[in-house]
Amino acid sequence: MKKFDKKIGIYEILKSFSYSMDLISDTVVGHHNKVAYISLELGREMNLTETKLKKLVISALIHDLGVFYLHQTFSDLSFDSRSNHHAEIGYQLLKKSSPIADIPGIIRYHHHEWNENDNDEIPILSNILHLADRIAVLIRDDSPILSQKERIKEIIKKNKKTRFCPKGVEKFLKISVREDFWLNIISPTRIEKKLDKFFQPPIWLIDFNEVLKISNLISHIIDFRSSFTATHSEGIASISSHLSKYLNFNKEEQRKMKIAGYLHDIGKLVVPPQILNKPGKFTSEEWNIMKTHTYYTYQALSTSKNLNTIKEWAAYHHEKLNGSGYPFHLNEDQLPLGSKIMGVADVFTAITEERPYRKGMDTSQAKSILNDMALNKELDDNLVGIILENFEEFNEIRKEVQNKTKQQFNKFNEKTESIVKSLMKKPYSSDRTEVLKED
Repeated sequence: MKKFDKKIGIYEILKSFSYSMDLISDTVVGHHNKVAYISLELGREMNLTETKLKKLVISALIHDLGVFYLHQTFSDLSFDSRSNHHAEIGYQLLKKSSPIADIPGIIRYHHHEWNENDNDEIPILSNILHLADRIAVLIRDDSPILSQKERIKEIIKKNKKTRFCPKGVEKFLKISVREDFWLNIISPTRIEKKLDKFFQPPIWLIDFNEVLKISNLISHIIDFRSSFTATHSEGIASISSHLSKYLNFNKEEQRKMKIAGYLHDIGKLVVPPQILNKPGKFTSEEWNIMKTHTYYTYQALSTSKNLNTIKEWAAYHHEKLNGSGYPFHLNEDQLPLGSKIMGVADVFTAITEERPYRKGMDTSQAKSILNDMALNKELDDNLVGIILENFEEFNEIRKEVQNKTKQQFNKFNEKTESIVKSLMKKPYSSDRTEVLKED
């Protein structure tokens, strides 16, 4: 098997997630990268330390992650929006999984207004993020960017000292005279180059145990969007990792297999919730939309060459040995062993797990389907044989991890529903302590 690097930059894994979030709607294409770039420029102009600047830009890359859990529209992409529900949910999702302690707090307060009494690091960075976010949402697609800068500057100036840190506004006004600042904002390629250069290794390398934690978090954000799939990726990760043991994958390779399992459906962030949650048969159009998710998984994990093997293992999970799969129609000789493992794990988990609209298949039915798919050269017959010979062992592993994840999902649901209800009862407040009471 291929030897893996021991570490990866945190930016490389979060960049994949950010890419997927930016595809959720035509309204937000490139939004997170724009905000990250503006935050980087503001932070540099404000002479933030390197560590603070990294925290700020990383937070900007994923600042709206709570939106996906709440199934919100992107009404928050209006300048006057005062909603901070998704910021609180983002904090709740991140607080136990973030490899950088301050990131959850920065995201939590990124819709809170400036308070001159706040001198702590987190609220200051949050307000810079808030300013960058609001600058980004003021940009329109219907006129040249350089024709918009005076309008944007005036709006920001009117909100100095009320919504935004005075120093941040002053630095923005200084930056705003530069045409390149504005032209970079509307150039995805330029933004990516700027961010890639800023996060060049060895900036914030994390080992693959930390990558595993982040991947698990991403899988929850993907799967928790729908009660139909709330435990799906957890099952895939465990089954694929366990199956790889039978193929003599070493511990490191098994860990990568599990990461690929957690990330295999990252492209489903592009699929609308109404399709994910449909209990019946898809229409032809709905099925065509659903099939795009593997393509977007591939694209999301193409953001770093250090993720290439994980990308192939994850994104090829609907390819078939006979070439009838999607999206690339690869055949047996073109599929890596890890991808074949993922394909078998995906089918096994999908047919045996319970969903709100149906029971999982019994042992006889599941074995029959797996056997037929092996005979039809859709799945690898050797891997299917391992599953069939050890069916109860694999099924117990799946049940155990999915039951545990279901409990987490239900507990998280209860907590977030309580938080959102509490926030909705109150008028909007810029006071951080109002949010702290909900923790």
